[in-house]
Amino acid sequence: MLKQYAFGATLCLILSGCGSFGLLEDQREKYKSSEENTVDLTYPNGITQPVDSLTIPNAGKVANADADEWDSINIPKPPSVYYPLTPIHIASNDVEYQLHVPATISVTENMLTNFLTSIYGEGNPIRLNEGGRIETKRFNSSSQGQLASVWRWITQLPSTGTALEFNLTEHVVGTKVQIRYRNEKSNGESSDWMSPVDDKFAESTVVRLWGVLGRQLNESAAFLSNQSISNTTPLWVDHRGHFVFRISDENELNSIDSLISSANLYLLSASPNTLALIPESELPKIGDIVNLKIPFLSSDALASSSIKGRRRNLNDVEWNEKIYNFKLDTNSLGKFMVIDFSEVDYPELRSYQVMSRFTN
Repeated sequence: MLKQYAFGATLCLILSGCGSFGLLEDQREKYKSSEENTVDLTYPNGITQPVDSLTIPNAGKVANADADEWDSINIPKPPSVYYPLTPIHIASNDVEYQLHVPATISVTENMLTNFLTSIYGEGNPIRLNEGGRIETKRFNSSSQGQLASVWRWITQLPSTGTALEFNLTEHVVGTKVQIRYRNEKSNGESSDWMSPVDDKFAESTVVRLWGVLGRQLNESAAFLSNQSISNTTPLWVDHRGHFVFRISDENELNSIDSLISSANLYLLSASPNTLALIPESELPKIGDIVNLKIPFLSSDALASSSIKGRRRNLNDVEWNEKIYNFKLDTNSLGKFMVIDFSEVDYPELRSYQVMSRFTN
């Protein structure tokens, strides 16, 4: 009974809905006969009627311009990727590295702590900071590699890192920074403080700091007093932290060969531009007879080994035995000698070691 009642109600709704369509007036024909509105709009007094048109600056001059006039147009040049450095004396010995920074102790300390934070990563890298002495926490060198970390995890051997020490004292030029390092293990053991010349990671960190301090001091001086680039070192730094040599007007008169020879480097080719740190006759070559490297043997034992073989590749060649590409880059700030050190270990340190030859 209920099903019959529901069916009847649904049928009534359908019929009533279909019938309602006849009650709606069809307006479609009116749209076909509609006319355009031609009544002009009246703007209030004081209102300028808008003009919808494309305005081209100096449109009248373009058609009548001579071809010679285009030579006077100055095209903006891209910004330089090289940055000048304020002169900072840097020296090393068997005990420490020294930097003579032309800034107060507070300014130098602020730049130093910011630098350490940037290379440390997450967290505070400072373990101790009192009385002008700053001691860092342990830095884990990235050169140890993932395989070494996996081996330590398997064997549960303590990991080794590098801690740095900075002593800041007043100096005639501003601040003297004395830098040392020591090796520290995760189990608490540590070595004596040593000179960074004994460790490539520590020495590379000092050289990077030298470049960062020089660049930041130069930028602040230029901002405050519009300093000229004449009060800078011949060594500049690029956006990656690698060092380049700015060629002076005197050196620009010399040929590329004489410029490279003045730095005790050797020109190998001018197309492409390649050079080396040793003569071409002494460069390692594929096919040379060399001592085979045997795992777990010391360098002294390998040197006295009688097992010889032919060199199959140059993957194990030392950085000072490689061939490097270079270029002479000219921009609005001058002419620069740029050597590509991107494929070597510690590129900041290697670029400093080589490019500083041009200043000696």
